[in-house]
Amino acid sequence: MEDMLSGMELDGKRAVASQWLQRLAEHHYGMYEHSLRVGTYARNVADTLGGYEPLVIEDIQQMGDLHDIGKLEISSDLLNRPSLTSEEYETIKKHTRVGYCYLVDSLPIAACAAGKHHPRYAVQEYPAELSRGQREAIDKYMPVITLCDFFDALMTRQSVNYAHIEKKDSKQVRSLLEREFPTANEPINILMLEHAKIVGH
Repeated sequence: MEDMLSGMELDGKRAVASQWLQRLAEHHYGMYEHSLRVGTYARNVADTLGGYEPLVIEDIQQMGDLHDIGKLEISSDLLNRPSLTSEEYETIKKHTRVGYCYLVDSLPIAACAAGKHHPRYAVQEYPAELSRGQREAIDKYMPVITLCDFFDALMTRQSVNYAHIEKKDSKQVRSLLEREFPTANEPINILMLEHAKIVGH
C-alpha cells in the first residue's frame, strides 16, 4: 500500500489532530471518548490484519480518532438523544460534510474518514492533493472505520434501533455485525475479541 503520510510533516499532523480532539472533548466528552475508541479499534484491526506500514497504521488510527469531528457543529443536547425526529436526523447528517470541510486542508486523509464513514450520506469528493493510490487505500479501509464506529456505538449507546440486542451476548452482537457488514469477516472476528474484553468473557 502506498504510504499515506509520505511527504507530510508527521509531528505537525499530530499536533493538528490533537487540537481538534481537544475541541471535541470540550464540546462533548462522550463523543470524544467514542472517537478515541473507534481510533483504537481501527488501529487494532489494522495491526492484526497485518501488511500495513507503521505510518499507515498511525494514519488509520487518526481516521478513526477524527471521524466524528463534524459533530462539533451539533448541539450536545441533540447528540445525547437516543432517538431523533426526521428533522433532527437531517441535522445530524450534516456532520460528514462539516467534518470533511474542517480537515480537508490540514489532514486530508482524516478528512476522508470524516466525510465518508456513513455510506448513505457520504461526501463523494476527495482532497485534491491525494494521489490515486492514496484514494484507493482509503476506499479499501473505510468500511473498517464504519464497522468500528458501528461496533462502539452499539456497545456504548442506547439506541431504539437496537434495543432488542443483548450487548453481552456475543452471538447476538456477531449476528448483527455480520448482517450489517457481510464482507468484513476478519475485522468482525477481531472486534469480537474486543467484545470479550468489554463484557469480561
